[in-house]
Amino acid sequence: MLYHVVFDSQSDSFTKRFHIALHAQDIKNFISWEIVASEEAIAVTSAVHTIRLRRITASSHTFVEWFTDFSSDATFEVIEDSKFKKLDAFKDLAEASK
Repeated sequence: MLYHVVFDSQSDSFTKRFHIALHAQDIKNFISWEIVASEEAIAVTSAVHTIRLRRITASSHTFVEWFTDFSSDATFEVIEDSKFKKLDAFKDLAEASK
């Protein structure tokens, strides 16, 4: 399924409006999204984010992986910023799942 989503993000005392193409496939347990338009400048031409859930068969746990494919104009700083934001999100997820 492909969805087009528009949302506003409040941060740093200003609002960012994003237009996102969202692709979800239940049978493979993943969701992907890409910001296709934004009122605020974006640091890269393209970044496709995917979160995939994988069942661990030896236990009742789930492995969560989150990867991003950046366009070739992504700088080291952009990639590192994304990495640290993902680490923060995983920490929040771990706390919420306790």
